[in-house]
Amino acid sequence: GDVGRQTVPILEFVNRDRTQPYCLIVCSHQPHGPWNKGDAAAYPSDRIPVPPYLVDCEKTRAELPKYYAEITYLDWQLGQCLEIVDASRRADNTMVLFTSEQGSSFPFAKWTCYENGLHTAFIVRWPGVVEPGSRKNAMVQYVDVLPTLIEAAGGDPDSIDTGCPDAKGRKGFDGRSFLDVLKGDSDRLRDHVF
Repeated sequence: GDVGRQTVPILEFVNRDRTQPYCLIVCSHQPHGPWNKGDAAAYPSDRIPVPPYLVDCEKTRAELPKYYAEITYLDWQLGQCLEIVDASRRADNTMVLFTSEQGSSFPFAKWTCYENGLHTAFIVRWPGVVEPGSRKNAMVQYVDVLPTLIEAAGGDPDSIDTGCPDAKGRKGFDGRSFLDVLKGDSDRLRDHVF
């Protein structure tokens, strides 16, 4: 199907030169309106629980199944990417990082400063480094991802001149590496996030 065709370039890229490391960023549009991917019938509107921060009404119950179907579709897309990494026989030396943007477009979520508008999904699979099933409470931001990837690859993000000086004239990254958090050596990176 549609995603099968989309995964061919991913498959080719991951396996293009097995002696070289790679960095691949795969972006999905899901879950995003219009919610038209996945099987909404898998989530019967009369039987799904409505989160307590939403009003349990006909409109909410009509939209939630479509939203959940999109999440399921995204989960399937991620699964396809993981299968490609696993089939490459390089999974033990590959960090897979999954993150999302802000919450859904339901009330009290996207475009708000409520938890569901600010909190994002952030999952890392890195065999031998990240303990499977572990959970950390460290606050990180998107700007912390690149310095973390650089350090994970053996580089020193603090030595890189990004060319964009901050208020104190430093030309490094705005973000900080959270590699110690991934390794389980720390449970903290920042006191505040934006």
